[in-house]
Amino acid sequence: MGFNHINRASNNCGYDATRINVSRQSLWKDIFTHGQIGTKMIDKFFYNMFGRLDNAISFVETYAIKTTTWCWHSRVKLLKKRRSKK
Repeated sequence: MGFNHINRASNNCGYDATRINVSRQSLWKDIFTHGQIGTKMIDKFFYNMFGRLDNAISFVETYAIKTTTWCWHSRVKLLKKRRSKK
């Protein structure tokens, strides 16, 4: 995300990042308020964030199921042992 990214983004919005009197801060402000690059960056951020959240929930779900299955099979083994002793 160096200066080349700003140049590409500014050219999409109709601004010239090579002008001397344009600071990076005002350029970013123009890009975000112009709406072309800002919404894409925000959308990508939320897409990645919710993707990671979904992966984390899936990971917890998977291991919760594995733990529950292990507990159930352990219970069944103990019950079978208890029945066989009688």
